[in-house]
Amino acid sequence: MAEFLSRCYQAAEFLHDLSPAERGVLDLIGFGLTNRQLSEQLHISELTARTHVKRIHSKLAVEERTLLVAISHQWLVSRSG
Repeated sequence: MAEFLSRCYQAAEFLHDLSPAERGVLDLIGFGLTNRQLSEQLHISELTARTHVKRIHSKLAVEERTLLVAISHQWLVSRSG
């Protein structure tokens, strides 16, 4: 668990590298949305949603979607102050 949290904090340092669209996608990933649900919510194609998710994974250097959920939650808490 400690390793998971450490990876979460390390990845969160790169949130500023995300585009506004990618940040919006990350917010929705935090709610557990699938790529299909992302595409429906954002009115984009599923391929575009998948591309956003792949870029987020790449920019934050994480492979697991569950880690993206944790990062999203951490980011939400840090923004709400």
